[in-house]
Amino acid sequence: SIVVNTDKSNFKIISSKKSNINHIEITGKKLDAKYIIDSLTSSKPSNVVSKKFNGTISANLDTVDTGTNDDIRDFNLTGTILNGKFTKLDANGVFSNKEKISIKISKNKNGNLTTYMLSDRARPFIAGFSFIKGFEKGKLEFTSEDLSATFSKGKIIISDFKIREIPVLAQILSLASVTGILDTLKGEGIRFDNTVIVYENDEKFFTFKDFYGTGPSLGFIVEGRINNLDDFVSLDGNLIPAYEVNRLLSNIPILGQILTGKSGDGVFGVSFKIKGKDNNFETSINPVRTITPRFVQRFVDIFRTSK
Repeated sequence: SIVVNTDKSNFKIISSKKSNINHIEITGKKLDAKYIIDSLTSSKPSNVVSKKFNGTISANLDTVDTGTNDDIRDFNLTGTILNGKFTKLDANGVFSNKEKISIKISKNKNGNLTTYMLSDRARPFIAGFSFIKGFEKGKLEFTSEDLSATFSKGKIIISDFKIREIPVLAQILSLASVTGILDTLKGEGIRFDNTVIVYENDEKFFTFKDFYGTGPSLGFIVEGRINNLDDFVSLDGNLIPAYEVNRLLSNIPILGQILTGKSGDGVFGVSFKIKGKDNNFETSINPVRTITPRFVQRFVDIFRTSK
């Protein structure tokens, strides 16, 4: 057996072999699992153990350190590993008496590996996105499917959360003179009801196929990608205050005129670009009075669905 005792970890690993099948058992008080969590949702998934390992694994731990002050308690796991990667997994734990987490990895009817995670705290699993900071609360539903050894697609749904610190967003709001929302960001934080990320991931790029969010203050639509080779982020987006969308929803004739280009009463919004890496991002914005009808329709559809 192997005993690990550090500042963040205190557990024991027992390896055995039965009926020619390797088995790893992990038990203890605490495990630093940030690396494992990153392998689940990161744009660059990696092996959990050695690529040479094939067998089964089980774990029972009092506490799992996620790296974001959201420790998972009473964590238990059973799984099967092939060439260092999970091919089957069932894991459960709790953040508190009312907050739970469950993770499941299995093969679907097409024989592709799928991951499904439901967590009452989202923060540990979005920490890998370097352009998102100051994340609070929120629930997360994560699904992914491996279509090949190097290509996967997935969907992340995050609901009911606040953001208090996004330097890039603060810069966008400041340059666009959206002072009310900027003050909220710097104070109690901007609340979002729902954010959806649909992505594709291969060896070169983590691509946002659909990335949008809605809340009482604003909505956004983003497209772009993260370079998996150097972590360079390249995003294009549109942001609109919620009151603009609500104004349209309460006046359908005006909405129709705007969508057909017949109304001179435009819709205020902000188009922006974000490029960079390692928290060193360049942001360019264009506050516009009239967002293109395509984006107006998209925002209206998103806000209607979220209500």
